[in-house]
Amino acid sequence: MRNGAVHIAVHLEYTSRLVACDESEDMQLVQIQQLKRAKSLCDQIRRESQDARVGLSLAVVKELFVALSALDASDDIREKHRTKFIERRSQLGNFAANGGSTGGAKASMADVSEALEDALKQELPAAATRFPGIRDGEFRSLLERDLLEAEQSADQRNWKSCVVMCGSVLEAALYEYLLRNPGWTMDAARLNKPTRRGGVVKDIQARGWEDQWTLKELIDFACANNLLRQYNADTLHNTLREPRNLIHPMKEIRREQWVNEHSAQVSLNMVRSALAELGQLPDPV
Repeated sequence: MRNGAVHIAVHLEYTSRLVACDESEDMQLVQIQQLKRAKSLCDQIRRESQDARVGLSLAVVKELFVALSALDASDDIREKHRTKFIERRSQLGNFAANGGSTGGAKASMADVSEALEDALKQELPAAATRFPGIRDGEFRSLLERDLLEAEQSADQRNWKSCVVMCGSVLEAALYEYLLRNPGWTMDAARLNKPTRRGGVVKDIQARGWEDQWTLKELIDFACANNLLRQYNADTLHNTLREPRNLIHPMKEIRREQWVNEHSAQVSLNMVRSALAELGQLPDPV
């Protein structure tokens, strides 16, 4: 099976896992996705209308109102914001239908954004996330946030941002898996020796910046220990690690390498495949 076919098969399996949960779990996932969609739209409109000379598009505000209307305020919005959220949502609906004060609409969006942000801070049960295999809630929140940001960056044609976030997602996912059993990780690292610093294998649990495993070391370890089999280490380095380093402008200039739509989409698809593969692994023992 060629790499492209393998990627498609793994990506389809990853996608199917998102919907292969029971009805209540599926509803939770839909609610979270609706909250994120509304928050993304709200923030996008607010960014684009920061200039006082720029008016608000009624069509765009209507799209936001439709996204907000899909939310059940009694379930999705915390009580302290609920009354104001419902009031502001209604005001935005009136603005989308009839026009009116741009300043009032912007103020309404600020309150709506605050309510959505607070709602998204609630820690999700594993079943309601896109990463049910991730046990650590902090890592799970990071993965949710960073993968969403990568996808939004691609949607907005911000290719470089997309690639940077894809590398962050892979790094967090690999770290979470290896920290489930630090003893196993360290024993394997001593055999493969990919993470030595000053002749000593770096501790996977180290908190100091210089002692943490780099993305290169995480990828090399994962491939050497058959945690990631769909792609070899060189492919992962070239697609996810090297382009991520182009956040430093001089590296981009010296290498005469630029991130474009193709490389960003490949990075996004590859990290989804890697996540699917990690999600199928049993805990290290």
